This record gives sequence, C-alpha cells and structure tokens, in this order.
Amino acid sequence: MKECKIGVYVCNCGTNIAKVVNVEQVTESVGKRAGVGVARSYKYMCSHPGQEMLVQAIKNMDLNRVVVAACSPRM
Repeated sequence: MKECKIGVYVCNCGTNIAKVVNVEQVTESVGKRAGVGVARSYKYMCSHPGQEMLVQAIKNMDLNRVVVAACSPRM
C-alpha cells in the first residue's frame, strides 16, 4: 500500500472564515502532522487560481490525498 502524501488547503473565504479562524496558525499546525506533504492557505480556494494551485500540487508533489477546509459550496 502506498504511503499517504496529503495536501491540506485552508481557505480564508475572503474574510468569512479568516475573521473567526486563525487560518495561518491552522495551516502551520496541520503542516507538521505525519503524512502531510504540503499545507497552504489561500484567499479563495474556489477561484480559478485556487483550483489550479490544487491541480499543480497534486501533479508536482505526487499527492494522493487532498483535504480542503473551506466554506459551504452553496456560498
């Protein structure tokens, strides 16, 4: 079985999430966990640049798991 290489992406959602969660602290903390290959935050993960960042990281870092912490898709 292939070892987990996880990418964790935390969305600021503009200020919707960032005003109540210390996104940088969460990102830094989760980045230290076993199996996490990369942890990043981004202002709008749902934007084209945010999604492209995910796609490129999956390809370039050989990620085999991805966690996106973001707002509801209904937003």
